[in-house]
Amino acid sequence: MKKENTFLKVLPLLFAIFLLAYPQESSANEWEDYQQGVELMEKGKYNEAIIKLERAAKVAPKASTYRKLAISYEKTNQFQKAAETYYLEADIFRNLGGYLDTYNAVKSKGDALYTEIDLFISEEVQLPKQQLGKYEPTSGMYVGAYIEQETNSVNKYRDFNSVTGKDHAVYFKYLNYGLPFPAEFAKQVKEVGGSIQIAFEPEEGLNAVKDNEYLRQFARDANDSGIPVFLRYASEMNGEWVPWNGDPELYKQKFSLVAKVMKEEAPNVAMAWVPNSVPEKNIDAYYPGDDVVDWVGMNLYSVPFFNGDPNKPAEDVNPLDLVDDFYQKYASKKPMMIGEYAASHFSSVGNTDVTKFGTTKLLMFYHGLQMKYPNIKAVHWFNVDTINGNNINHGRRLNNFNLLRNNQMLSAYKKMLKQPYFLSEVVNGPNVDGEDALLNTSSLLQGSSLFHSVNGLGFIKTYDPYINKVVYELNGKLLSESKQYPFEFYLDHAKLQKGTNKLVVTAYDSKGKAAGKKAVSFKKGPDIIKANKNTLNLFIDEKTVFNEKGSLQLLAPVSFKEGRSFVPLRFISETLGAKVGWNEKTKQITISNGEDSLV
Repeated sequence: MKKENTFLKVLPLLFAIFLLAYPQESSANEWEDYQQGVELMEKGKYNEAIIKLERAAKVAPKASTYRKLAISYEKTNQFQKAAETYYLEADIFRNLGGYLDTYNAVKSKGDALYTEIDLFISEEVQLPKQQLGKYEPTSGMYVGAYIEQETNSVNKYRDFNSVTGKDHAVYFKYLNYGLPFPAEFAKQVKEVGGSIQIAFEPEEGLNAVKDNEYLRQFARDANDSGIPVFLRYASEMNGEWVPWNGDPELYKQKFSLVAKVMKEEAPNVAMAWVPNSVPEKNIDAYYPGDDVVDWVGMNLYSVPFFNGDPNKPAEDVNPLDLVDDFYQKYASKKPMMIGEYAASHFSSVGNTDVTKFGTTKLLMFYHGLQMKYPNIKAVHWFNVDTINGNNINHGRRLNNFNLLRNNQMLSAYKKMLKQPYFLSEVVNGPNVDGEDALLNTSSLLQGSSLFHSVNGLGFIKTYDPYINKVVYELNGKLLSESKQYPFEFYLDHAKLQKGTNKLVVTAYDSKGKAAGKKAVSFKKGPDIIKANKNTLNLFIDEKTVFNEKGSLQLLAPVSFKEGRSFVPLRFISETLGAKVGWNEKTKQITISNGEDSLV
């Protein structure tokens, strides 16, 4: 982390920009309604102002009108309407082009107020074989950490694993380009069964990066380490605080050069492209291309104040909102990682203990990634006290992110990592032993069928970051309450009613007021855990399949149309031990069990 990053740059929305955002000419009535609405706002009569401004926005949807209307909704505690109106304002700037910073600033206002509720079930299933990237797990998320500021011991990585109660899959460190491969670091991490991530940083500038003996030897030494290496070359390239910022074309050339050398000399190295969460507007310009990138990632942090300014609190920022647009753009390209993340538990601004902030953001982020972003398959905690530790981020001593300096943070981290979704060992896909992977997954409860009892997780965000409690009601009766992320619940298959069941979830804000509510419907399926040997149990409109080992997940549900059942032929055949072939010339499929064939 080259500087302490805020989540976004909230730019002043100047009147001149608003003028550009008018999509049509104002009518006299619209202008009169707008002016009257503003006057009513100035008098504190927000409910009356809303009537005028809604009418003005309907006639002429302008950014300035949406802004006033959103503020009025917010003043009257109509937070969801306020959020949706900020989004309408943001869309105007996005459609204008050239106002990405303004779009993101306005969108963040909506994100902070928007209530979103989704319910997931967490279960262990087998997943069919699929094409994966280098070191990509079929599901789950590698846990990693940066602990280089900790006092050295015989093996601090073993110590950290012990105190957190979880073997970490990856440890990372920063390394200036020009220095040799950190063999001792790799050796110590290897001793505890881990892999490494290297933030490889050309501090002398991009022109110093060349295909020469230094880089070749670095690659050979990386290969000799004998463990997976994630090479996070020149990350945060979109930020002005790094010397490799400013020339996207040169950056892409040098990234490709390093990737080429690693491919030739170090097949155990995965190239990771990891921008910072801000500024957003120039991220895409630095993407080197699918052919040279193995993993895509992002760095971001949760801090209680923007830029250390006590007048700019950042409590309302949900870190997942910063990931969302980036994820939607790149998740289909490559496996993704969070290269660096941490949440502050103490701020030097007023010497403030912000433990509640830190634990809330930590759990919100890690569990939210699990539920909402299944293609993010690695996350790394930046375990540093920037206030009292070494000067790692250029003198900005603002926050303490060190889990070991706060018992509540450490306890939250340990409890979270007990979930099997968080992985301790880097693999190269599920087919290392030739079997389908048995993995822990999260899937939406809405519309699903339950064949056995399951643990549930609630993805819940509201205008209030400190949710007081979440109440679950099953078929009109109280099921349970939860007071912290991931807002867990349990569905006992034996106690579900036949057919459709309804689970209603209500989230309460820190003052005890209902902040959001949602009803989710699902079905009780047959109580089937396993099928007989050499048998598959499939159900119409369901993705879940059962064999003698347990449940498997199809990529698409079984369907029934016009009197015919449509099933995944290759999946069924290969699961039962047959081989499937395809003849391109004859356009025929052959299924063989070694003796007989079916064409």
